[in-house]
Amino acid sequence: MFKSSRLLLALAMSFPAASIPFGAVAQVSSTPPSTQPNHSVNDNGEGLNRNGPVARFEGCAYPENEDILAPWRQDRGFVKPSHQVGLLSNPYHQTGLAMNVYSGVPQNYSGHVPVYSEGNYWPYVGPQQLLPSQQITQFGSDRDLVQDAGLYFENGQVVSTQEPLFVKGVDWIRAVNHTDCSFLITAGSFPGTEQPGQVMSVLNPRGTTIVPLAPRGWWPDAVVPETYSSVAGLNPLHAPGWHHSSWSPAMYAGGEQARDFGTPGFAYNLDPNVDYTPGSITEGMLFANLRTAEGYDPLVSGDPGYGMAFYIDGELQAVIDMIKTNDYQAEATLVAQSRHNPTNFQQGPITVAGAIIGVQPNQSAEYHYLTHTEAQRLIAQHRGVGGWSVVTEFYQSNPQASLAPVTIDPVIGGTDGGSPPVNPPGDGGNNGGGNNGGGNNGGGNNGGGNDDGNPGSSEPLWLEAEQASLLGGVSVYNDSAASAQSAVGNTYGAGKGVEWTNLPAASEVTIQYASQFSGRLSYFVNGVDAGDVSFSSTGGWGGSYSQASVAVSIPQGGSFALKFQNGDTAMNIDAVEFTVVVNNDDGNDGSGGGAGGGGTVPPNPVPPVTPPPSDSSHAQYDPGPGRTTLLIGQNVYGEYESYVDATGIAPAGSSHYGSIYSGTVRGGMGSDTDSNAQNHLNSVNERFPESYSLIAVNLKDNVSEGGYSSLNAALRGIANGEMDDNIDRFAQTMLSQPDRKFLMRIGYEVNTSLFGNGSQFAEAFNHIARRLRETNGVSNVDFMYHPSYLPNDTRALYPGAEFVDFIGFSVFNSAVCMPLPNQQFCSPGDRINPALRESFEWSQNQEKPIAIAEAAPRPPAVNTEEGFKEYLDRLFAVVDQYDIRLLTYISTHWPQQGWPSADWGDSRLNRDTAVLSHWTSLVDAERYLQYSDVTEEPVAPLPEPPLPEPPQPQPPGQDDGDASDDDTTDGGDIQSATIRIEAESGSMLGVARSFSDNAASGTASVGYTYGGGNGVRFVSTPAANQLRVRYASAVSGGLSYFVNGVAQGKVAFNSTGSWAGQYSEVVLSADIEAGSTFELRFQSGDAAMNIDYVEFITQ
Repeated sequence: MFKSSRLLLALAMSFPAASIPFGAVAQVSSTPPSTQPNHSVNDNGEGLNRNGPVARFEGCAYPENEDILAPWRQDRGFVKPSHQVGLLSNPYHQTGLAMNVYSGVPQNYSGHVPVYSEGNYWPYVGPQQLLPSQQITQFGSDRDLVQDAGLYFENGQVVSTQEPLFVKGVDWIRAVNHTDCSFLITAGSFPGTEQPGQVMSVLNPRGTTIVPLAPRGWWPDAVVPETYSSVAGLNPLHAPGWHHSSWSPAMYAGGEQARDFGTPGFAYNLDPNVDYTPGSITEGMLFANLRTAEGYDPLVSGDPGYGMAFYIDGELQAVIDMIKTNDYQAEATLVAQSRHNPTNFQQGPITVAGAIIGVQPNQSAEYHYLTHTEAQRLIAQHRGVGGWSVVTEFYQSNPQASLAPVTIDPVIGGTDGGSPPVNPPGDGGNNGGGNNGGGNNGGGNNGGGNDDGNPGSSEPLWLEAEQASLLGGVSVYNDSAASAQSAVGNTYGAGKGVEWTNLPAASEVTIQYASQFSGRLSYFVNGVDAGDVSFSSTGGWGGSYSQASVAVSIPQGGSFALKFQNGDTAMNIDAVEFTVVVNNDDGNDGSGGGAGGGGTVPPNPVPPVTPPPSDSSHAQYDPGPGRTTLLIGQNVYGEYESYVDATGIAPAGSSHYGSIYSGTVRGGMGSDTDSNAQNHLNSVNERFPESYSLIAVNLKDNVSEGGYSSLNAALRGIANGEMDDNIDRFAQTMLSQPDRKFLMRIGYEVNTSLFGNGSQFAEAFNHIARRLRETNGVSNVDFMYHPSYLPNDTRALYPGAEFVDFIGFSVFNSAVCMPLPNQQFCSPGDRINPALRESFEWSQNQEKPIAIAEAAPRPPAVNTEEGFKEYLDRLFAVVDQYDIRLLTYISTHWPQQGWPSADWGDSRLNRDTAVLSHWTSLVDAERYLQYSDVTEEPVAPLPEPPLPEPPQPQPPGQDDGDASDDDTTDGGDIQSATIRIEAESGSMLGVARSFSDNAASGTASVGYTYGGGNGVRFVSTPAANQLRVRYASAVSGGLSYFVNGVAQGKVAFNSTGSWAGQYSEVVLSADIEAGSTFELRFQSGDAAMNIDYVEFITQ
């Protein structure tokens, strides 16, 4: 099934692509706006009555998993978001345009009409755009048809223009949400739909987004766009801006209704803008406002539910919080660095509190959304401090006012006006739906008849993947072989994929895709896992695409998603085709379709990402459900040895410290020196090869060692590559011990008090992990994110799913509700701190294995046998309750390492026979993995078979039956032998491991060889001058081989079509002496194969 030619024509006729860079100047518009007076179909329309009344969702967040802008991304009337990146259609106006509810487009109209947008895409504004004040003076309150921005009409139809529809904004400011609320961030010339349009971004709970920031040349008169945030989601996203709502502040005494005040949740103005004035001393600087909104009304707006802060390079500049004191009163408090001149000033007739904060071009800037508690904490912390100033402002509602309920208008159906571009079920008319939607002259003119049409018919509905909702960080890349020259890649990883919503009823889906591998990918209908799509390898991640189909049952208005889950295989997704369920009842002639939307702005070029072969777990050292890897810490080797001697059992591994500022294992417990720490690591490795080593890389201490004056500066330096040499030293340590299993805590017990800028920590974390894993090819390491157990810290500093393999926490007394001296942390009867419980639950939702990275009792519990044992009981109960996958216990005498005895004690398990016995009884369970459970004894190669009996010597010149030799000098055949070694009997390298396969020679094979260092090793091999490798692979390529550690070349191979079930052989020449070590090991640029056996051939 393939796309119809009609849809190809529609795409080919879409608007031209263009963008204006940061430093460019907007070109002169070729399409001047209409100068006609107001053409509203209802001259009594109110200026701000754009879309209807405003209301919040219950609570302060959008419904779970709901894409709140989905109704705005549907093709509707004149507006086709499916054809234009960033375009939104108005679901409360049949035209889809950003118009007054009482307005329409006259039949003979020529000029611009504004539109909505999202994602920092700004309407292109021509030089003839009037200021709002000029529009009001000349045309009154309804100014929809006097614009130099938006879709351009000639005689009532949309036509193409030489200017782009949008220009890309400046991605400079991030919004970071530390609350459980949703926010809609909106920007434009004024709030609301006041021209030239409105730019929207959604900020999800605990999420981040880019704050809309106008580019250079956006408006020739350099009008500063206003930027607002609304909490609680505006149900159902009616007016993104203000709306006349109820009653005014005190200035409207006597009960007059205030038409421009009181939108829920609008408590603060942001209004960031860049000075683009040529030659100005501040040219290129960002000026960010943080102030109260002049439209805030305590009665109507209510308690905002949040405060805000502004950071430059991770340093707090200002914090503001609005608190209601009663139903009609509120007080705002702003605390800011005095250099930002915080003050009370007039904004029209209203007094507001605010500060204007300047940001240099090379600095980062972030707005942080805070809970009232956190905002008030920061205010109290900086109030009265030198260099900081405090400003307050009171707001008063009309005490005689009351709130009346409002009626929410329904969203217009998504199939109105010729969209989607197929006849919907029951639409029998041949002329319905607008055949040319999306083109220059889009919009069917023959629709709207009243007679019954012919029985309804259907054609497949083709939708591009890049126009779907992108899930989990997937990215769009350019590929001329894709159906619209682009597709969606980087789909490897839980939760990654694409989703289409508001679909017609469909019975089958065909996916056009590219993938280097064969496998399956999960699909979801209405958010529910409905099965898997099976597909075959296309041989690569682009350039050639294939199709796979699956039967589905999608109801009218339903959703369909392709989403990666554990165990899936990744594909790059080009497009999907839905087979629409047809209703054969006669229908009425369809209504005429609207004109097409704008052209496609090409996405940023993102190359397709080649994922590794599918694996059921992102963390290679996750032991799986119901199992816990046991480590003993931390840096003192003598104590580690004493534990092993006392218990008679070696743990699965040890824990250590390291420093990013040296690239080495360091002392961390006090008296242990750096050399002792390195000796500890070496000694454990020598006595217990193939065990685990947990290394905590210190970021927060000794930053001066790296040449930094502050932690924030250090984090920026790490992310910028200034510590790469030290990261490479860690890499060499790990690469030199390929059989060792490393886990790395990149930072430990990180918290927002020290790492206030979550983005800087995330960037540093991910840079370290990426350089180790991708640049250096270290495959024997998992990375751990280790925050404090406070939920705000846990969520705010999370670096993202890409490089986080484990999420770890420290569990000392307070975590399990045991007291510290003069401190108590929990309610009576609790055995786990509620804060830790919340962080555990959040971590489980990230689908990452949880670790206890540090654990030990502290005084007073550690001082008595009963307290010590009670702590252990609570610790192990937590392990069982939350299925902890790794436990590191610190068995050390803390005071001997220099720690104060009042706060820390002797937590050595072998200090007390009763404690040791109790501990042994707890870990002597199937759940806990010790050294003997996690290492494999080397398996020797199979014995060499006896050589064949040599033939009897032949007289010179007599034929011995071998036509290949020179019989004139042959005294007999050269002895030959073939020695086979099964791959599964070798030593596994990296994450490679054996799996069962009846088609393999020994019913087993070695897989998971994708990734630097993964493969198999054979020692004491026989001599050979040829090798035969039996393998299976869904791809073609080469895999490197090594003799005695030296790379010899690559084993070139062709695809067998899959990773198992069918094997092939490849033979190559070699020069291997008896007793050598031979490896098949993946290097950068290799292709993966699953290895059945290697035959060493002498002939």
